[in-house]
Amino acid sequence: MNRLRRALIGAPVLGLALGLAACSGGSTIPSAVSSSASGVSGGGSGSTGTSSAAPAQGGSLTVLVVAGGLATWPNLDPLASGTANADYRNAIFGELFHQNVDGTVVPALAKSIDVSSDGLTIKIGMRDGVKFSDGTPLDAAAVVTNYKRDLDPANACQCVGTFRTIKNVAASGSNVVVTLTAPMPAFSEAVIDSALNWIASPAALTKEGKGFGTSPVGAGPFTVSSNDPSQKLVLAANPTYYIKGQPYLSQLTFQSVGNDQSAYSALQSGSAQLVEGITTQQLLTQAKSQYTVVPLPVTSVWQLTFNTLAAPLNNPLARQALAYATDAQALDQGLFGGQDKLSQEPVGSDAAFHVADVPGYKGYDLDKAKALVKQLGGLTVSMQGSPSSAGGAMMQALQSMWAKAGIKVSKISQLALPQLTANFTSHNWQVDVGFSGAADPSLGLGLSFFFSSKGPDSGVADSSLDTLINKAAHEMDQTQRAADYKAVYEKLWANTYGDFLFENPSFNVQASSVTGASNAPRWIDWGQVSVK
Repeated sequence: MNRLRRALIGAPVLGLALGLAACSGGSTIPSAVSSSASGVSGGGSGSTGTSSAAPAQGGSLTVLVVAGGLATWPNLDPLASGTANADYRNAIFGELFHQNVDGTVVPALAKSIDVSSDGLTIKIGMRDGVKFSDGTPLDAAAVVTNYKRDLDPANACQCVGTFRTIKNVAASGSNVVVTLTAPMPAFSEAVIDSALNWIASPAALTKEGKGFGTSPVGAGPFTVSSNDPSQKLVLAANPTYYIKGQPYLSQLTFQSVGNDQSAYSALQSGSAQLVEGITTQQLLTQAKSQYTVVPLPVTSVWQLTFNTLAAPLNNPLARQALAYATDAQALDQGLFGGQDKLSQEPVGSDAAFHVADVPGYKGYDLDKAKALVKQLGGLTVSMQGSPSSAGGAMMQALQSMWAKAGIKVSKISQLALPQLTANFTSHNWQVDVGFSGAADPSLGLGLSFFFSSKGPDSGVADSSLDTLINKAAHEMDQTQRAADYKAVYEKLWANTYGDFLFENPSFNVQASSVTGASNAPRWIDWGQVSVK
């Protein structure tokens, strides 16, 4: 999902849909510990925190997702893992692993996971008798088929970079055996938001070919009835779902909507019962009087990243001047009503290895910024970001703010994803305005993505930083990992490779008739959802 951020910042200002929805905090399964689904509520689905209201059988639910970012679904094939909300795929494919409301990751379609003491072998045990909705078995062989397909570079799955340490995948009886070249302590968290969590029917993949992404076949609680890509997806209950009695709903519909206000109006009219990813403060305040407002874990952080590979930002004094000239608190107050926590590192407060106070942090200091600009003999930079009103407003505010320190902005570019990608590849950029964040700093839009020498959106080539990031990513001891990541954050500030501003929270809003939708940290277990 290495393009997730680019999709996300297509949302409206004060309505940033699904703020890094693909990423949220969670705890890893320790080495040499087996996690099984026996005794888990919901027939082994792994969900907790069920509603006090008894679930009703039947009924239909319409879910609105604010346009931009992960509201779109041009292709529902798991391989296209950066172009659709995971909620759509979870409903169709189910989940190999599920994340509980307390952040723990547990088996769902799988029944167990064991990690060897050296962290190099992961054994995933599969349930007996589970079938895809086309009647074919979801067994270890099916998972291996999917994993080999996902990890084949020729298929361009964005999961390849995340799971680059996977050496081999093989079936052994009812087990899937994954062999690694280096420990991956956040393996289960990485699976949650990737193609590896959504197992497609091998038979349907062969039968449907390129058309599979339009009408996919999985083993989830719902099957596809109709699909108008990126507009409206209608799903019907899967009568062969492996959890007896689920799903409760007869029909589940996802629909894209233009903005927070339109979504909220639909909720008020009764044409929808749940809206994902609202951030507009006025609407959230209003909603609390008649709806259930569900805060999503905060792992997303607004950040500025600098291209240190070319002038003028190859000069650390220029990067320091930008950091000192940026008043994060004033930006948050002016653009978002001061609702957000300030951040000193690219990790949200609900993610793993968050550090509130980072040694070497360069906060707002206008006098220092002015002095550095004078020492440099002036400073002129360009900015780039997505074509969203939020990104545009942020860049305009930064331009005015930096002018007080004597920093000039030569150009503000709001670019579509293909051009942003091309700019990063060619290093044809100076300051990038966007988001960072992941459940674990080693995943998704984490440290490697933005700051390693080979990161797709990185303007940094620092071998010593690469060493620190890699050490933290593969360390099995969690206490040592925490120390390693703190060292990485300190290194980022010692060299001013970026500036981390404030968090980007988002919320789901649902009608009182909906039950079972607020018992997960981010992605909903649709089999447990019902409407009165």
